[in-house]
Amino acid sequence: MESRLREGLAPIRAESLEPGRSYAAVCILLRKISERPEVLLVKRAERSTDPWSGHIAFPGGRYKASDSDLVETALRELEEETGIRRDVVRLVGALPFTTPANSPDLLVKPYVALLLREAEVHKGSEVQKVLWVPLRDLKIVATEVYSKYSGAVRKHLCYVYGDELIWGMTFKLIRRVLQVLGL
Repeated sequence: MESRLREGLAPIRAESLEPGRSYAAVCILLRKISERPEVLLVKRAERSTDPWSGHIAFPGGRYKASDSDLVETALRELEEETGIRRDVVRLVGALPFTTPANSPDLLVKPYVALLLREAEVHKGSEVQKVLWVPLRDLKIVATEVYSKYSGAVRKHLCYVYGDELIWGMTFKLIRRVLQVLGL
């Protein structure tokens, strides 16, 4: 799995951050259980100030001036939201910057990592639930959902996992990881 990821992902490098732009990073953490790759997802806590409140997402968040770079942002957020420390993960590559539909001014850098050994998960205050989701299960189940932004109703493809919908930027990034892994 690691060699396939390294071949299909961009190498991790220092990103130039433009002054005045908003940046964030996410960690797409994978583990392999009995030849079945799984991805770590979080369900964000319900908060009126969070535009992604209650959504399924990757651990991640906004770049802070105290972060040395976006890799630091991704690893800091992984630990804050799930309790998984950086010493039990290995970064293997990155996907191109992406932008959430409801926040076009925000540039998000996705980093892909592997879990090196089992780690206990402790959900942080911004997280309602942590899920390890088998990627093969997501490939099979796709449907459409509708959302309302700025008065417009839009159709989105999504994955369904149990009673959770995985859509938007998270859906697009999972789809890209599935392509890289050939699943």
